[in-house]
Amino acid sequence: ICYTTNGTAPACDVTKLLCTNGTLYATAVSVPADVTLKAIGCKPTYSDSAVGSAAYVIDTVVPTVTNVTASTADGTYNVGSVIAVQVTFSEIVNVTGTPTLTLSTGSPATTVVNYASGSGTNTLTFNYTVAAGNSSMDLDYANTTALSFGGGAIKDVALNAANVTLPTPGTAGSLGSNKNLVISPPPTVTSVTPTNGATGFTIGSPISVIFNQNMNTASITAQASGGACTGTFQVSVDGFATCLGGTLNFPVQTTANFTPAVGFCVDTQYPVQVKILNT
Repeated sequence: ICYTTNGTAPACDVTKLLCTNGTLYATAVSVPADVTLKAIGCKPTYSDSAVGSAAYVIDTVVPTVTNVTASTADGTYNVGSVIAVQVTFSEIVNVTGTPTLTLSTGSPATTVVNYASGSGTNTLTFNYTVAAGNSSMDLDYANTTALSFGGGAIKDVALNAANVTLPTPGTAGSLGSNKNLVISPPPTVTSVTPTNGATGFTIGSPISVIFNQNMNTASITAQASGGACTGTFQVSVDGFATCLGGTLNFPVQTTANFTPAVGFCVDTQYPVQVKILNT
């Protein structure tokens, strides 16, 4: 086989073993973009074949990441919530194996999220399930190298491997810039005053509950008078069949103070429960 890439017609010599114009095919031919390859077949005792030609467009442009966002609505999410993160490329890509995306999640510091879907499109989805201890005021990936092939591959139809460098976290095109996703672990009570079993407590003093994080104080309420339990801050003497009335105040956003409408009785135990909502 003789071939040319300069636009002229290839030709064989009389022996049919050499090329009088062009190059004798020996190994795979590398054809520059937008160049026409022409070739003929030469064989002793046979006439030369007709010249075959074709124009080849060689795609050497690698796919790049253009945007990272999430189809999950902005808001606050807790343990068990699933957040669908989308990574968009500059062209359609095909996925083999299981690429991963590493998110910043507080505790642990990072969480590796597996690829879920999107092969054959320009957008890949990674589903992050919030785990116990995870927290973030504005969910984002860990760094510009947070997207990994994970032992697999992300390639375009021309088999160019993708450049998986991500926008810098917090900048335009990043998850943190595009979305407002807050990961908040459930609040917990860190201390109660008076402590359990305490004695010598003044009957008109407030019960003080301290939480481990800022609270939505509008979600913490107490009923004004005694009766069936209705508020979220409840003080009872009968297993919460009924609750004491009283008022709440919040000296800081992590502390709720309950003052009873009628003073506490001496030698009486008052169990307390708070039905708390996320901040």
